[in-house]
Amino acid sequence: MNSDAFVALRYLRDSDYLKIKYMGLNLSDVLPKDECLIFYGLNYLSQQVFQDIKNYRHVCCFIDASPIREDVDGVPVYTPDNENLKNIISTNCPLRVIVLPTWDIEIIEAELNELFESYILTPIDCLFVARIHLYLLHLNNSALLANGWLDPLLHWNKRERKFTDIVLTHTVYTLFLYMLLKENWDSAYILALGVSKDIAVRINSLLIDNEIFVDKTIMMHKYLNDIISHRVMLIGEYAKRHHIHVYGVDHNSFAHYYFGTRFTQLEDGIFDYREDSCHNYSGVMDDGEPYLAFGHNKYVESIILTGRENVLPSIADKVKLIDIKKLWQRKKTDEQNKILYVFGFPKKKIQDLINRHRDYFLFTQNLTAYGMTEKEQVEAYSKILSNYDLNRIVIKPHPRDEIDYRKYFPSCEVLDVPFPAELLYFLNVPIEKIIGITSTVLHGLFPKEKVNSYPELYRNCI
Repeated sequence: MNSDAFVALRYLRDSDYLKIKYMGLNLSDVLPKDECLIFYGLNYLSQQVFQDIKNYRHVCCFIDASPIREDVDGVPVYTPDNENLKNIISTNCPLRVIVLPTWDIEIIEAELNELFESYILTPIDCLFVARIHLYLLHLNNSALLANGWLDPLLHWNKRERKFTDIVLTHTVYTLFLYMLLKENWDSAYILALGVSKDIAVRINSLLIDNEIFVDKTIMMHKYLNDIISHRVMLIGEYAKRHHIHVYGVDHNSFAHYYFGTRFTQLEDGIFDYREDSCHNYSGVMDDGEPYLAFGHNKYVESIILTGRENVLPSIADKVKLIDIKKLWQRKKTDEQNKILYVFGFPKKKIQDLINRHRDYFLFTQNLTAYGMTEKEQVEAYSKILSNYDLNRIVIKPHPRDEIDYRKYFPSCEVLDVPFPAELLYFLNVPIEKIIGITSTVLHGLFPKEKVNSYPELYRNCI
């Protein structure tokens, strides 16, 4: 064994796979040839490492509590109680168990002690912390370092867990639905991947356990995006091991990390009621296996819908319908106020608008994400607004709509606070007209005579 390989092996127990890679080595360079290797945990990282060493070392099997496949390139995947593990135990080769990532290592070690009399435990952490700090400093993001943005990412598995649910959300609406569903939503672990900084700060002050909040500008940097993906995957492995109930959306790019534990799909808008949505937003597992979204797959156990439109027959057996206004009314006043606080609901501002007869609300959408240019989107809303008195118009941008409507429509009021529009309905705000193209708020909530929709503008531009 060369000196570099010896150094890498010394640090292997409490180090990271990237460090070995940076040294120009393969993991097979630092592992003895006469061992039988077992991977504990079937996940993206373990499969990546397996691909690196499968042609150089003998891999007996993977062990996973909730396997989603039977083998990886012919190497079997066993549950811890599988009888076939006895055949491995009976071999004369020394056993080495590789654990990626290093979550709950004490619990895993106790479980392995029940399975094997003699083995070498090799936990590998794939997060190279020093490089993250250097990279953030390179981006001149010292503020992110100062305000502890990295803490939940770097030290997630070093703190005591106190939650029973994990919420995987990238929209204000799905986060809001979870809060309506649960009495003790503040005891959940919330992965708010994409909501505004203001919401993240407010919700963080209420939760028993911190959420991970990732600003979209940070996600644009590939290296940090990879680090975030790693940590989100780590929490997914934790969820599967502890059978934690996950609420979220299966078309989130990180959702597949949470397949294998209880997964409840939350309504994410009108697309939940469209037959073609499951194909348009299909996802891919780490092994390349495609799956249909919006609950049209084997991984989603149940689906929460509000019944805005007819439920698709293909998912009807999974669907539970809820009445969101009744859920709101059942909340105590302090619970309602807590939700209003999280979303920064501007009660006084809205009352002032109504007092000034600004009672026609235009709800925009982030249609640039679906192929429209900013110019086309503004032109579409110009056509709509030409039918109304602009002195009565309030423009409520979608939380992910970044167009500066003040520049294009100076006569209109712009209410750019990212709260769920349903709160206007719950609080009986006296709005005369609800206007939009195909926004979710136009469907099944406000009285039909108050709703003016223009879906043809969406079809003409996409």
